[in-house]
Amino acid sequence: MILVNRENMTNPLAQYLTESREELKKVTWPKRDELVRLTLVVLGLSTVTAVYLGVLDSILSRLVTLVISLRK
Repeated sequence: MILVNRENMTNPLAQYLTESREELKKVTWPKRDELVRLTLVVLGLSTVTAVYLGVLDSILSRLVTLVISLRK
């Protein structure tokens, strides 16, 4: 049997929120210009990746269609 001292028990949710707030105070947040620059980098790379995957999908779809039509 485990004995629990109720005086040392705290609300787990309150403890989590308190510890989260303390950790967020330690975070180094980026400056606005850095945030905008990095956001544009992410959007640019996402666009390039989407175009690349779209072209690759189109090529592979046409290749599969060609192979299927040749087998008939």
